[in-house]
Amino acid sequence: MVNNIKKIIVGFMVLAVVALGFTAALPTSSAASSSGPSGEFIFGTPVSTSVSDLNPLTASNSLATIITQEIYADSLGFQWADGTFTPWLASSWSIAYSSGAENITYHLNPNADWVQGSSVVGPITGKDVVFTFNAITKNSSLDSYNLASHLTSVKSWDNNSTVSFNFNTTSSLWFLYVTSQTIVPASWNQYDNGTPANIGSYTNMGPYGQEISAGPFTLENISSAGAILVANTHFWMGAPHIETFYVEKFKSTSAATLSLEDGSIAGVFPSLSDYNALSGTANITNVNQVEPWTFYLWMNDTLPTFSNPHFRQGLAYAINKTQIMQKAEDGLGSWGSNISYGGLPTVLKAYWAPGLTNYSFNDTKALHQFELAGYHQNITSSGVELLNNTSLKQLTLTIQEPPVADWQAAGTFIQSDLKVLGINAVLQNVPFSTWGSDTFGANFTTLTYFGYVPSFTNPYIQLQAPYDYNGGFWNVEHFSNASLNGLFNTTVSATGSNYTNDLNQMQQIIDNQVPMVPIGNANNYYAYNSKMVQGFLPNLTMDSPYNLMQITSSYTPPAPVSSSSTLYYVLGGVVAAIVVGGVVVYTLKGKKGKEEK
Repeated sequence: MVNNIKKIIVGFMVLAVVALGFTAALPTSSAASSSGPSGEFIFGTPVSTSVSDLNPLTASNSLATIITQEIYADSLGFQWADGTFTPWLASSWSIAYSSGAENITYHLNPNADWVQGSSVVGPITGKDVVFTFNAITKNSSLDSYNLASHLTSVKSWDNNSTVSFNFNTTSSLWFLYVTSQTIVPASWNQYDNGTPANIGSYTNMGPYGQEISAGPFTLENISSAGAILVANTHFWMGAPHIETFYVEKFKSTSAATLSLEDGSIAGVFPSLSDYNALSGTANITNVNQVEPWTFYLWMNDTLPTFSNPHFRQGLAYAINKTQIMQKAEDGLGSWGSNISYGGLPTVLKAYWAPGLTNYSFNDTKALHQFELAGYHQNITSSGVELLNNTSLKQLTLTIQEPPVADWQAAGTFIQSDLKVLGINAVLQNVPFSTWGSDTFGANFTTLTYFGYVPSFTNPYIQLQAPYDYNGGFWNVEHFSNASLNGLFNTTVSATGSNYTNDLNQMQQIIDNQVPMVPIGNANNYYAYNSKMVQGFLPNLTMDSPYNLMQITSSYTPPAPVSSSSTLYYVLGGVVAAIVVGGVVVYTLKGKKGKEEK
């Protein structure tokens, strides 16, 4: 579940986009036919819970996030799969630095409107942007990027057509966080009782027609079986080609895949293990999308044992990463020698900093690093043990994985690799709620194989998000290095030779610490029936709002969701996807969420 995210991709070394303020026009969606939207698209999603929240700031399970991204789709910029941004609600933007501070100014699209049902209720203005960020910064559960500590003001001016963000620090992360944030209507202030933070508890699940939205589709119906969305003919890019978008809920990935094969649904995010079978099925198009779901072995670097750099380097050598990519990820992962350099995001690779260590699978080197960390291997007739030199106790490590098939498979391989060296490796497959609270909480004590998604256009962000202690949500490992943090603070706007030199220094520091153990990349995968729908863009996920603007339907199957079974409030629905300030929704909603939920 690592996408949309709010989330959730790889930067292909587009170095200057953020610094220059990218203002290229978004490619124009081909307009709907003169006769208007027509046809249906039925999308199957395996999800075990019912929707109980349609507030895009807090929507928690993948079914809810799919719906909210289609009916809102209203961030200031649209982010492509390669990490670049083009204008969306903002028609242009600029970034300025001065005396350690940063200003980002957005000029809003004058054609974007809020709609309620089939009616326009008013334009999207700077008031909505200001309201959104006031709500976020005044609600700690929503402010996962800690904007409140750095964002000194958000102001709307020029007749509410321009919005400026002022930060008391410079960071390559601020542009990403602000530009990708979903905007909610200022009219929601009627639900906050004078306290913007209360919007974090507003579910937006009132009677039909109450939802105020702005995306290419509006919600017509939601039930325990799924949802029905219809084309928003007032969408600022024009109406979608398809008239009705069904989101049908399945109990499992396999059930959804079978329905794709028999033609009951037109598209699905199958399990990676279904790739080969679907490749030979008539009319089924597989899309192995180039998205860098970059996986790491995470741990808490502040805890004894994990806090020792030699121990972390030992783990980096001990794990057979190729095996995980080829087996747990069904061979769809991209693998290259550069993946193991210094625990760095893969898009940066070794050529940014020559001489980085290649932590390829090597038990001899792993054992040497464990010995430097204070352990020794004891071989007896009953087996092999890795013992602490002081206590003489066998090293025990716990690996914890949520209920996602390939994550758990990867955990099994990691467990096996560590046992070979004499480590008592225990694998726990736990519910999302347990895994989320343990991994993202203050008392993170286990190892976990998980994905970090560096969907950014600036290499500084590739490093800062996971490695700067003050960089934001993604520093799950609680890693902090004073020299590295100093470089982040002083070189965010470096250019020319200084740019490469600064990145080189940063990567050398990270290489010597190996705060994260890199595993590899696994591409996003979706499949659809090309007889039923045409026009998908292979560089975007199937449920991307922009992608759904492109497709046409040539087949109209019977509706899968009964319009008479509306259940706006589903009692007993337990949210299985974790939400930490609204960000893990992004992280958990993409590739992983689409494989198994």
